[in-house]
Amino acid sequence: MRPLPVWVDVAVKVKTEPPSKSEIRQGMDYLRRRAKVGFYADENFPYLATRMLRRSGAQVVTVQDAGLRRHPDENHAAYALRYGYVLLVRIPQFYDKWMKIEAAKDSWIETSRFLNGTTARTRYRWFRGKLQEWAEQTADI
Repeated sequence: MRPLPVWVDVAVKVKTEPPSKSEIRQGMDYLRRRAKVGFYADENFPYLATRMLRRSGAQVVTVQDAGLRRHPDENHAAYALRYGYVLLVRIPQFYDKWMKIEAAKDSWIETSRFLNGTTARTRYRWFRGKLQEWAEQTADI
């Protein structure tokens, strides 16, 4: 048997692999507080990825919106921290605390770094109005 990569709807995956009680509590806390994540896209972040995030309802502030074109990276990090935004950049090996997001034209990869030093990578995309995750399936070949 050889792994066969496929796109899987996240809604279907959640039904087969439900979140932990702790994850559910945290999600309910965010809903109760009506917390909404905001993003700050630096100059090198792809325009199409910014559009995709905005179309999905995310709040995205760009360098141009903030009036910080051609500022050093430290200023962008400070701006994102000051306003509580997730900093979106397109440079290799950038970690903001525990998460790295690499955006491509048609999908994005989230890399999580845990306190014990391990990492996890997950690839996502929006397809026909649904969030999908890249998954390894086994198939008889």
